[in-house]
Amino acid sequence: MDIKKLDDVLTVLKTREKKRLVAAYANDDHTIEAVYNAIQEGIVEGTLVGDEATIKEVCARHNFDVSKFRIVQEADENKAGAVAVSLINKHRQVYACHPQQGNRTYARSKGCPFARICI
Repeated sequence: MDIKKLDDVLTVLKTREKKRLVAAYANDDHTIEAVYNAIQEGIVEGTLVGDEATIKEVCARHNFDVSKFRIVQEADENKAGAVAVSLINKHRQVYACHPQQGNRTYARSKGCPFARICI
């Protein structure tokens, strides 16, 4: 397909597997809105690393469904960046050892070092 306009990009992306998007220190309206819109378009699974209270406040202000995001609490800007990189780098290992996606309790019960970041 020849891509001639932005809508063509979205059309192509919607036919492919969703990508994981991890936004570091995602405490601002613009970042959260961009991730939310990409989720709504069906092209990403979004993870926001930042201050959970601030993220929820922004979502409430814009009427975004906060349950669409995975939120990882880290209020410190530098640490949030490190956590985001860790999530990206460890993603394959987490899914390989915990195919029951979303089960932190299972990960903790197995003593998994990735339990904090398991989806």
